[in-house]
Amino acid sequence: MALGLLIVFGGLFTLANPFVRESAQSALSTLAQVFARFDRLALRLLGDLGMTVAFVGLLRTVPGTMLFPTREHDEPVASARFVRTATLVLVSQNALFAVYNSIDMVFLGARVAPPGMTLQKYAHEGAFWLTVTLAFVTVVAYAFRGAARTGSPLVRRLMNAWILQGLLLGVNVFCRLGLHVARSGLSDTRFVGALGALAVVGGLGAVWWTIRQGRTRAWVLRTQATLFAAAVSLYALLPTALLSAHYDVRAIAQGESLPLVHVDELSREGESAPVLLALLDHEDPIVREGVAALLVERHFLGTTLSERRAERIVATQQGRMRALLRGSDALRALVAQKPADTREGARDLDEALAHEARERFRSYVRYMDDQDAYVGWRMPENGALLIDPASRPEL
Repeated sequence: MALGLLIVFGGLFTLANPFVRESAQSALSTLAQVFARFDRLALRLLGDLGMTVAFVGLLRTVPGTMLFPTREHDEPVASARFVRTATLVLVSQNALFAVYNSIDMVFLGARVAPPGMTLQKYAHEGAFWLTVTLAFVTVVAYAFRGAARTGSPLVRRLMNAWILQGLLLGVNVFCRLGLHVARSGLSDTRFVGALGALAVVGGLGAVWWTIRQGRTRAWVLRTQATLFAAAVSLYALLPTALLSAHYDVRAIAQGESLPLVHVDELSREGESAPVLLALLDHEDPIVREGVAALLVERHFLGTTLSERRAERIVATQQGRMRALLRGSDALRALVAQKPADTREGARDLDEALAHEARERFRSYVRYMDDQDAYVGWRMPENGALLIDPASRPEL
């Protein structure tokens, strides 16, 4: 069991950390080259031996009561064998978590990117898998609650240390989210990630309280359900699109360009679309004309107060947005390059200009989103883009 859990959590950590993942891939590649020198028969014999060991292990399965030992009144009972198993599992897991948390502290704590990647990429790729890891920690810790309550003081200390390391892992999740939001802005998905991580961390805390105070299984289930319902309710009540739009527009005004990746999505929401009108004054013509093109023909359903309000506010800027598009020599040149019958079905010049502005803006944003060298996309206070003209995409 200890080896199986070590493999599971080790795999999750490998998925969560791009530095660990690339190191593991390099090690596996080296190992594959070593094995490639052996005869295929020897490799087959090794594989057959492994399958035989696994098959013998499956013949003698562990009873379900050993994984979830219970007695009347939901009070767990731990046998000596189960306590030994729990001790081995907790020792191995504490060692694994200590190594991973140390890696995160080196890079996240010092704000230093691992070799060959940016800190943005390192922070972005791990939050989801670390949240999944925390959920597994919650399940496994609850399964071993009996050993922690009725076993030796060593088991209790090991369990407390593991849960503490799990909570530290939760802190690392929020550090990653914070770095990612600070660099590339807010979005609806980031609210989901933050609330989900908060619910999982709360669930782990509930399991720790169960072990400490001897709460019943029913109490644990109610607490977990309450945390989940609270996260869902908070997400439903929060104006996530509006908050994201305000944050992203402010970040863009301060010189960050990566939050532009959320503008297309935010322009479709009634509560956030009016906030984007501030970008019509952006220094970069690709941005201000792209936002104008996204909003100039945007029609909301009008079924809610926010959508009707957005319709009215955006409608007041229709003339300004159309004038902005008509006054762009670059857009007119792009439209002129295409025959009239190949302008994506445009009915008139205004529609053709809006189409070219939208496509140019989306290509511009995709190009920025694909770059790892994000520092080159910041803007100084005078409004001139810090982009090498030779590296600027042909848009």
